[in-house]
Amino acid sequence: MLSGQLDEEQEHAEFVKAVEAWRGSKRSSNNNNNNEAPTPRGVAVGETSTSPNDKTKLLAENLAKQLEREQREFLEKIEKQKQEAEKRLYLVRAVIYLLFN
Repeated sequence: MLSGQLDEEQEHAEFVKAVEAWRGSKRSSNNNNNNEAPTPRGVAVGETSTSPNDKTKLLAENLAKQLEREQREFLEKIEKQKQEAEKRLYLVRAVIYLLFN
């Protein structure tokens, strides 16, 4: 690399080796005598972690709630605009009636 050229294949191979070594060291440091699986981060001992399906379901539910809330807010906004337009129309009709009658 000092010559200004990069051997991407060699760099990739070294990276893969480093990752494998790191993963191997984590496995060996996480092994305990009773062969229990290590506790995932953020999960207390005795609890189970949320499965990907549960996380996906929770995300979908949260998105659905957000969409419903945004739709309700949009409909309320449109209803207000409709009421204001109806008031203006009523005033315009009243003015036209007074002018021509």
